[in-house]
Amino acid sequence: FSASTGLRALGPRGKPSYQAPEMHQNAEYDACVADVFSLGVMLFTLAVGNYPWRSTRQSVCPCWKYTLERGLLAYLARRKIEVGGHVVTLNEKLSPTLVSLLQGLLCSDAATRLTLRAAMEHVWFSEAGLVIS
Repeated sequence: FSASTGLRALGPRGKPSYQAPEMHQNAEYDACVADVFSLGVMLFTLAVGNYPWRSTRQSVCPCWKYTLERGLLAYLARRKIEVGGHVVTLNEKLSPTLVSLLQGLLCSDAATRLTLRAAMEHVWFSEAGLVIS
């Protein structure tokens, strides 16, 4: 996204599930920081097999609204999936280091969201045997 729009952008771009929350504020935002949020959605989707939410507009998606009001950890403790015939929460399914990485990537505050470099240096990658240089 940021490669096609430049470093600064205005207005929502991409699928609603992937849109960083700052895209809905009718102000210019850092497209690279918004891309990090989208990477978090992609990582969540790969790990879980489903999107975390339908949209990052509070009025559209109760899952996103719940995450904003209570935090990602509370959302993961509430959201359930079936694994091997058993229903478990995402807190039970996902490793603590993956949850930590997702918290940084999916941070609703663009100013405190992980940078791409910090994300790539996160311990989850080395624990998974993925050393990025």
